[in-house]
Amino acid sequence: MAQTFVGGKAVEILATAPNVALAAPAARALALLVPAMLALGAILGVGILFQVRFGLLPLRALSGQIAEISSGRLRELPQTEVDELRPVIGEINRLVEHNRKRLAETRLQFANLAHGLKTPVASLYLALDGKNDPTGEARHLVGRIDRRIRHHLGRARAGVSEAGLASSTDLRSRVDDIVQMMSKLYAERRLSVVTTVGSDLRISCSAEDTDEVLGGIIDNAFKWAASSVRITSTAEGAMVLISIEDDGPGIEQSRIAEAMKPGVRLDETVAGDGFGLSIAKEVAELYGGYVKLQARPENGLIAVVALPDAHARDFARSS
Repeated sequence: MAQTFVGGKAVEILATAPNVALAAPAARALALLVPAMLALGAILGVGILFQVRFGLLPLRALSGQIAEISSGRLRELPQTEVDELRPVIGEINRLVEHNRKRLAETRLQFANLAHGLKTPVASLYLALDGKNDPTGEARHLVGRIDRRIRHHLGRARAGVSEAGLASSTDLRSRVDDIVQMMSKLYAERRLSVVTTVGSDLRISCSAEDTDEVLGGIIDNAFKWAASSVRITSTAEGAMVLISIEDDGPGIEQSRIAEAMKPGVRLDETVAGDGFGLSIAKEVAELYGGYVKLQARPENGLIAVVALPDAHARDFARSS
C-alpha cells in the first residue's frame, strides 16, 4: 500500500498479488541452482577421488616393489617417472645394497666359522674311542661343543635372514647347474639323468646353501648310480620336497642313520671325506627343513631334501 497526492488530495493505492507470484521465481531459481550445486559437488568429489587414487598409484607400486625385494624376487627398486619419489628410491636402493653387503660379509664369517670348527670337532669325536677315552667324558664334552656350535650358527643364520634380505632361490636353475656340472664330471659313466623340477618352484634358501645341500647329495647319486639318476620335486604345504634317486647298491636300512653321521664312510674304497651328507642335513635343518634317506624297493637309494617354499612364506606374510 502506498500513499500519494492527486489534485491536492491524498490518495492511497493498494496493490495485491497471490503468493505464488513471489514464490514461483524463487522456486524456479532454486530448482536450477540446487541440482547445479549437487552436480558440481559430485563432480568435485569424483575428481578428488580419482586424483587421490591415481596420485597414490606410484606409492602403491613402490610398496609392492619393496615387498618383492623383501621376498627376494627383486634385487633393487626400478626408477620412476615421479620426480618426488626418485630421492626416496635412491636412498632405499642404497640401504638395500648396504644390507646385501653386510649379509654377504656375515655369511662369509659363518662359513669360515663352520668350516673352521665343524670338521675338527667331528674329527676329534671320531678319534676318541674306548681306549683313549674309557669313561666317555671327552666324547661327551666334544658332543656338547658340537651342539653349541650348531645352536649358535643356527641362531646367527636365522638372525641374518630376519634382519637382512629374505632368500628366494629358483630351484630349477640350481638343480640344472648342479646336474650339468656332475654330468661333465662323471661323463665317462654315461648315466641316464632325468630331471623333473617345476619351473615355478622357489625355495626360501640362499643359492649358496641350496648348492651345498643338493650338491653333495646329487654328487653321491652320480658317484654310486649303476645306470640312472632321477631328480623330482613337489610342493607339499610349506615345504618343497626334492627327491634324488639312483639305482646303485644303496644302503641297508639299518645303516642309514650311521651314514648321516659326520665323517662316516660306509665304503672306504670310494673317494670322499664322509661329511657331505651330514653338512647337507645340518644346513637344511638350519632353514627348518630336513634330509632323509631311504632304500629303493628294487635297488639303489632315495634321498629326500625338504626346504621351505618361498611362495608359502610370502602368502603367510600377506595374510
